[in-house]
Amino acid sequence: MSAINLDLNYLEIMALIVVSIGTITDLRTGKIPNKLTFPAALIGIIASSIYTVQTAEGTVLVKALSGAANGILGWLTGVLIMGVTKLCLGKFGHGDTKLVAAVGAFLGPAFVVLLYIYYGLTFGLYYICVLFKCLAKVRFELNTLFLFQTYRILWLAKALMHLFSQKKPSTSADKQAFTESYSQSTGLSPTDVDMLEKIVLKGLPVGPFLALGTALAIILKDATWNFLTYSK
Repeated sequence: MSAINLDLNYLEIMALIVVSIGTITDLRTGKIPNKLTFPAALIGIIASSIYTVQTAEGTVLVKALSGAANGILGWLTGVLIMGVTKLCLGKFGHGDTKLVAAVGAFLGPAFVVLLYIYYGLTFGLYYICVLFKCLAKVRFELNTLFLFQTYRILWLAKALMHLFSQKKPSTSADKQAFTESYSQSTGLSPTDVDMLEKIVLKGLPVGPFLALGTALAIILKDATWNFLTYSK
């Protein structure tokens, strides 16, 4: 069996179409609408039932109910995993949760776990790149003193982590007050704080990361499960 899955079934193709549409709307409007995710979830449950009838063994009724149950469990798993993530981070809207749940309705709870792994990896890699981008842009006044450079890097990392928990300033006055206050508390210059704020608080569409995570989970599902279960 190939470690890379390129022979997609229609459930996987439909899931990719849904997450691609969600990505496009997220990039264009900053939202993933209910009129996409809820109908997609219903279609996913029905399609899962039909696919199970076509591919599994047993009576038609049992297979239909089993497929529908798998779709419902996939939807619930998506809601649970993304809901807990949103609760912990407090940064994302509900659209990403419902989009993951819709994908789960097509492909089941086990796939949602794979999707979440690859979504987390791609999203986390992006923010690591953001951190290094910030470090590259920040001016180091004491270029010859590595100890002080390291100290500045730690302050910058602290600033980034703390910025994730802040609300975006809504007015110019709030923005100026936020910049001045944060500059004093972290030791960063106002220019550095402003740069960090633009990168961290500008609002990042999550649709592309969900789409990439879905595609990677589909293509690498066999290799990933073999790795996670130590199968040869």
